[in-house]
Amino acid sequence: MTYEIKEVFKIIPIFFLLIAVLICGFIDYKTYKIPNDITLPMVVTGIGYHIYLGNIKFMLVGFIISFAIGFFCWILGGFGAGDLKLMTGIGVWLGAFSFLQILFLSCLIALIWVIADYRKQNKGNKELLKKIFNEIKYLLLFGFSKIQDNKSDLAKPIPFGACLSLATTVVVTIYII
Repeated sequence: MTYEIKEVFKIIPIFFLLIAVLICGFIDYKTYKIPNDITLPMVVTGIGYHIYLGNIKFMLVGFIISFAIGFFCWILGGFGAGDLKLMTGIGVWLGAFSFLQILFLSCLIALIWVIADYRKQNKGNKELLKKIFNEIKYLLLFGFSKIQDNKSDLAKPIPFGACLSLATTVVVTIYII
């Protein structure tokens, strides 16, 4: 009985993390901004949670990997600072391995978004294939989509926080089930 209660207390914070991530994804989808009021407490509570549990190494590796990749992408103009803070919060809470899975899935979701946007604009298939090849090249080389640099190619920029939100929900749900 005690073991089950401990497991429930480990899942409850992840549930609140998912709510925060989904709210960030929805806000990013609607406004193209991710509020610091959600992301910064997410990072701080994740650090506190893992210090309390004694998972300091797990948390630090997740923090360093997610922040480093996010900072690199932000510097290159791949996405905004809100995406960086959201990525860092996810990395702190879920660790480096889960973060990398989420990042990969987020990039695939963003690529699908680009393809759908191109199809919606009725651009030619040859042009679409060229764009897809370029997106895959950036995904493989840098781990993010370069869609923000060619805003004229898209109807609207892609809210990457929404992609992160969806990918986080999928990965966490798979782990819980």
